[in-house]
Amino acid sequence: MFGIAEYTRTIHIAFAVLTIISFTLRGMWMLMDSPLLLSKPARIVPHIIDTLLLFSGIVLVINYTSYHHGYGWLLAKLAAIILYIGTGAIALKYGKTRMIRIIALIISYCLLVIIVSLALTRSITLGY
Repeated sequence: MFGIAEYTRTIHIAFAVLTIISFTLRGMWMLMDSPLLLSKPARIVPHIIDTLLLFSGIVLVINYTSYHHGYGWLLAKLAAIILYIGTGAIALKYGKTRMIRIIALIISYCLLVIIVSLALTRSITLGY
């Protein structure tokens, strides 16, 4: 039977997947210069998803830290998330040129790989 931590982890993973899908869709719209990127749902829904992702992540951290030691990977994940938010904002909104937006989009995806890897391995060594 699942406890609160398992349900929260499942919810967190679901919102992480939704966040990646949302970011990918908005990234495609940016690359195609689609007006959909500026639509009201495209500006609101990702914030709702990301807020729920953050909330479930905080609940997981509270549950995780009460049973385990070693927080280096959590700090690394937090740093990667902050960088991802910044590069994602440049890619989707604040990049002055198309090339800057594309480079920021690529960097954002690299950061997503790091974030997911840290979440799965719970280690900053990444296999070493």
